[in-house]
Parts: sequence; structure tokens; C-alpha cells
Amino acid sequence: MPPLTVLVADEDPMARAALQEIYASVGMSSLAVASGEAFFAELSARVPDLCLLDMFLPDLFGTAAIEQINSRPELARAAVIAMSSRQDPNVLVQALNAGADDFLFKPIAGEELIARSRIAIQRRRSTSPLGGTRGSRRRDVTTLFCDVRGFTAVAATLDPEWVVELLNALFERLVAHVDARGGEVDKYLGDGLLAFFGARNGAEDKELHALEAALAMVSTAEDYSRESLVLGGRRLAVGAGIATGEVVIAPVGAFERKQVTAIGDSVNLASRLQAVAAEGEVLICERTFQRAQGAVLSPGPRRVELKGIAGEPLVYPVTGVRPEAWLR
Repeated sequence: MPPLTVLVADEDPMARAALQEIYASVGMSSLAVASGEAFFAELSARVPDLCLLDMFLPDLFGTAAIEQINSRPELARAAVIAMSSRQDPNVLVQALNAGADDFLFKPIAGEELIARSRIAIQRRRSTSPLGGTRGSRRRDVTTLFCDVRGFTAVAATLDPEWVVELLNALFERLVAHVDARGGEVDKYLGDGLLAFFGARNGAEDKELHALEAALAMVSTAEDYSRESLVLGGRRLAVGAGIATGEVVIAPVGAFERKQVTAIGDSVNLASRLQAVAAEGEVLICERTFQRAQGAVLSPGPRRVELKGIAGEPLVYPVTGVRPEAWLR
């Protein structure tokens, strides 16, 4: 098995050398660069198992790099750990919100760096619900994007260690609702997550399962805000977007470094719906509403402008699922 590969981006030459030495001590292969331009040039040449990225490169702010990595399907297999010498929890929050798998404050202990690197790589490899495939296939899937609102403001008042513990504790509760309804979490995106329903088996009622999961997430975030001693009465909320449609499930990436992912307009639409959903709101697309066949409780449709989506599509805020929906 080839060694794990790491792309290190840090302006400080001494830091680059020290980080490479740590990785070499456990047999991991690393390449170090000093700028954002060199960083993306290397990513274009080959996709590493891990990107270790300083948040303050001379020509690139870390959040922009993280967002670009997560937006490119061919880079989906690369885990991202952000780092900074600025002991500022806002920097940590910005990195996690942008989609980093983990965050480390400098100076970084060697054992901790290796442990977190391996965990980030394993998590990124194991989070795809789409399974292995040697070719591409089409499937009708319901996509759920969920985002935690209020997290940035709360995190700014807490120590970084508490921020991580707070987010992990909430994610455990949110993910349980996806698992309980047959969905599968594809990846974590900072303080949000992406899940698919029907990705493996095209299950019937996947729209209702996704709706129930999202509504339960909204309720759970409210309960967690009331019960958490760490929050101290401060509020977290969930906003969610759901869309249904045909996607292509296929391995994407360089020949030896492919990762299975789903690509399709409905995935993008769910992301856009989540972005415009209010705190505590679940928004669904018109197709999902039609598929639910009257089982959805909604105050009615509205037209919204969505970034990258032509026109102003109809969207439906959902307040509940009729109990009799499961009897049809």
C-alpha cells in the first residue's frame, strides 16, 4: 500500500520543514509549499490524502481555499486540516464553517498532528454513503443539507476546545435522526452536514424520510439549546434544504485516487435552499413537495431567488408531516 500523502501549505520555511519531519517519522509522504498559487498548482497535479493548510498564506485566506477544495468533486477525497498561530476562536469557526475537517492551533505537537491527520483522512474516506462502483450509475435521490445557525456567535465566546466538543455533541444528536430514517451522511461541512436518502437502494418514501429527519433536527437543536450547560442559555438553530432528483453516482478524480460522489442539479438545489432557509426552517423544492403527495404540512409556496438557479423557483416551507402519510 502506498504511503499516505500530505500537502502542507505554510509561509514559514522552518514550520514547513518541521511539519514534513513529523510526517516522515511515521512514513507519511509530504510536499510543502509557501503560497496559495503553489498550493493549487500541486492540487492540480495530484490529489493528496490530506491538505494541511495555514489560514493566513500571503496570497490566499484559508477559508477561500477550503471552500474551493470542497466545491470541486475531483478533490472530494482530500481531507483538510486548517491551522493558525493566531489564538483566536473566530479563526477556528471560520475554518469549520468553510468545511475544514479539523483545526489546530500552532505550535502543534507531533503526536497530536499525526493522530488528527489519520482521523481526518479516515473520516473523509468513510463518510460517502454512495458505496464503491467501477463505473457511473444514475439514481433518484433525495438530498438534505443541514446547517447550524448561531454557531459562529456562540463559538466566539468559548475556548476553542469547548467549541469542538459543542459541535461534536450536537452532530451526534442530528446524525441520529438521519440514521434512524435510513439516510446516510455523506460529509460534514464545518457546522453543517450533507446527507442522502435512497442513494443505495432507491427506497420508497425517501422524501418523507428526509423531511422527518430535517424536522427532527430542528426540534433537537432547540432542545439542545435549552439543555446545554455550555451554551448557558444561548441559542442554536438549524436551517435545512431538501431537493429530489436524478444524480450521477460515479468515482471522480485521478486514476488511482478516485472517490465515489453524487453529482446533479438536485444536490446544488438542496444546498441553495439551505442557504436561504431561516433559523428553524425546512425548505423543500417543488418536486419533493409533489412526490410527498399531500403528506406535507406547509403554509404554502413562495418564490425565491437562489444563487446559480435560473428564475425564481417555487419552494415550500415545511412545518410537519401528516401522520396518515405512512398509511397510504
